[in-house]
Amino acid sequence: AIDELRRHAGTQFDPELVALFCELYGREAPTPDARVLALHEPVEPARLPNVPSRRRRRRSTDRPGARTIADDGSSSAAS
Repeated sequence: AIDELRRHAGTQFDPELVALFCELYGREAPTPDARVLALHEPVEPARLPNVPSRRRRRRSTDRPGARTIADDGSSSAAS
């Protein structure tokens, strides 16, 4: 990455920032900040008590007045 920065300094990258970055991190990689790493840790989703994880989908025939289509193409209202 350092070679790529140096190669494109002045064209794609600001040459002053490339020089500063290479001076700071040219020999050894930066250590990540623990606070930033904590942001990327997986979090277990909270479960609410007595709430099912999946809800049953309502079929159209479960609703009063829903229309069904017969094999012959005619429709009727469900009661």
